[in-house]
Amino acid sequence: MAALQFLTAALVPSLHMSASIARTQKTGNVQTYAALSRRHLLRCVPALAGGASVCIRGGSAYAASLRPSRASLQEELVQILRVQEASEQETRLIVTGKYKELQRLNIKRAIGMMIDNYDLAGRFVRASAFAPSDKLNAATQYGNTAVEGLVQIIEYFQVDLVANDLTSDQQSFVLKALRSTSKSVDLFMGLMPSDAVDAARKQIETENALNIKEFPEEAYLNPTPVVGVMRTT
Repeated sequence: MAALQFLTAALVPSLHMSASIARTQKTGNVQTYAALSRRHLLRCVPALAGGASVCIRGGSAYAASLRPSRASLQEELVQILRVQEASEQETRLIVTGKYKELQRLNIKRAIGMMIDNYDLAGRFVRASAFAPSDKLNAATQYGNTAVEGLVQIIEYFQVDLVANDLTSDQQSFVLKALRSTSKSVDLFMGLMPSDAVDAARKQIETENALNIKEFPEEAYLNPTPVVGVMRTT
């Protein structure tokens, strides 16, 4: 029982999640995620003129109005990196075909949790206020692309998606979308204050080390990848 509880926590890292995020975990309906995400993306896709995103309707002034404190920026970045971590874990579930007993095999449900439980779009908007003023549009686009990659997985296929039972086309589409999200997170982090990013990564490393220490080695399946490292592919 303890191992099963740990696996659930490890696959969507939440043992140290903030109380505000934990409270959102009551939502579990994938259809709710899809309807919500589509409406949100319609507000977040790049505008036709100038490449500015509707998510920051007032440009830098609007982003500044949503700007979190510097202290809270670290938490925003931690949770964004946790989504990247979960995306890469889901990728391994699909590629390796291992861990068939895990509930995270339900891809749409897993993706819905990443979007909703972590308030992913909101965190990107708030954190983007810390990007250099001349990189604000780029930061916004990276955030939008990261969210869109996940939303596409939910909305593109009308059938349930099971990680170890995908068609070739389904697997190709899902993996491409997950990798797009992970890459976009990397690019976004490159525009954030380096000390805040370093602190966020260190926090994740510490929390993951505590997780490993708390649970026996044989219970730690699908271990956490290194997060926040720039990729070349």
